[in-house]
Amino acid sequence: MTKNDFLNELNNRLEYLPPDEKNDIMLDYQEHFRAGEAEGLTEEDIIKRLGSPHSIAKQYTAEYHLENAKRNSTPSNVGRAIFSTIALGFFNLIFILGPFLGLVGVYIGLWGG
Repeated sequence: MTKNDFLNELNNRLEYLPPDEKNDIMLDYQEHFRAGEAEGLTEEDIIKRLGSPHSIAKQYTAEYHLENAKRNSTPSNVGRAIFSTIALGFFNLIFILGPFLGLVGVYIGLWGG
């Protein structure tokens, strides 16, 4: 994945955020690339440090909906906040806990062998 691929995917996944919020996030990630390049890192190294655009977008979306629900506690905003938080938790459960349990299983198998 290249810098442009990363930024395009992140931009597409942030589609439900307001334009000003989305622009701030995109500027922050462009700055991450500039700073990484100034340190002599490759685009691939920078992307590895940042993580996947999918998980980044999920985190920002959940944060946005939680803040929105705090400011204006309508049933709709609270529902969006709950849904975003559950989706983020489910994502983390599958993509973080799954590989962790796999490694634990390998370790136990090696130890048992």
